[in-house]
Amino acid sequence: EMVIGPSMRELINMGYLSDYKIYAPSGIDRSQLHVSMGEFKTAESEEIMSKPQITGCAVNEYKKFALGRQGVSFCVSIKHSHSVAQSFRDEGIIATHIGSDTSKDDRREMLKDFKLGRIKMLTSVDIFSEGFDLPVVEYAALLRPTKSLNTFRQQIGRVLRKADGKDYARIADH
Repeated sequence: EMVIGPSMRELINMGYLSDYKIYAPSGIDRSQLHVSMGEFKTAESEEIMSKPQITGCAVNEYKKFALGRQGVSFCVSIKHSHSVAQSFRDEGIIATHIGSDTSKDDRREMLKDFKLGRIKMLTSVDIFSEGFDLPVVEYAALLRPTKSLNTFRQQIGRVLRKADGKDYARIADH
């Protein structure tokens, strides 16, 4: 027998998750993206999402809607994640890439600094998509096109965790 759990909206209404505002600031031309094994091809996604107008828009949206708040950026590739972190730093926002190319000790230190507010933006590839519970995250920049509703929900779920002082989550779906 299948048991259907509550929807995300029901969990928000019951007080288990934060409410949110979602922004869709940029129009990505997905017609250039091809699908392999049910997901957009990484190389094509990286090329499109690495354009300065997209990364610049992500930084500007953060500054407009969440400046000073803790945020995560979901990126296409390690190269893209490093580039996005640099774009934030270029605008004076303390940001760093955290990924499979980061040692466990460095990751632990980065997360500690993030929890303490020393780092404002973490960029990553699939590190935070599942099983990551850091309620201080108030902002998510979705910079990885996906065809998967589950991936999309996992990403926005990172920012919906309840935390003291969080009025609502902010999500920029690029």
